[in-house]
Amino acid sequence: MKKYFAALTTTALISVAPFALAGPSTDLTVRGVITPAACTPTLSQALIDVGSISYQQLEQERNTLVDSTDITLTMDCDGSIGFAINAIDNRSGTGIMDGFGLGLTSEDKPVGFFSPAIQKVTADMVEVDPVESNDKGGTWAKTDLVKAGYWLSAATTGSTAPIDAKVVTVDLKVDTYIVRADQLKLDGDLAIDGSATFEVLYL
Repeated sequence: MKKYFAALTTTALISVAPFALAGPSTDLTVRGVITPAACTPTLSQALIDVGSISYQQLEQERNTLVDSTDITLTMDCDGSIGFAINAIDNRSGTGIMDGFGLGLTSEDKPVGFFSPAIQKVTADMVEVDPVESNDKGGTWAKTDLVKAGYWLSAATTGSTAPIDAKVVTVDLKVDTYIVRADQLKLDGDLAIDGSATFEVLYL
């Protein structure tokens, strides 16, 4: 009895299959990337604490430099590979010019910015040029700053084409500025709140 039922069921499925294939359908796509090597970015110092700053310490008619800190960004890969660093401003919309933002005042005005200036770049212990792209790797140009929204990479001296490397170090001097005092209205303590993420992209 069981065998008969199984045979009957199979026959029914075969008979309706042509009608089922003619109906609507939807696709499932699986995508991804297998990279030849993986890279880990690290910072020699992940926190810059400028401490407590008095309003009286600020310049009235120009931005005030309140801190300058040397930091090294190291890219350590398990094989030689081409990569870029995408600098993300986690306080987007609060920065000034190319600087990373420090948050907003109660009047939605920028508090200030920090700017990582590139002092030196080495790739596998050889000094190279820092290069940037503002079109997701379409074109590259030499740079001396880490800018939000730009891709940063390394090129052989005199060139702008990113190179493959296993270990890259970027020596940075991070200058932190507060906006000029005559543009800064305080109604109590004002937090200095800047944050940036350095994301690895494989070229």
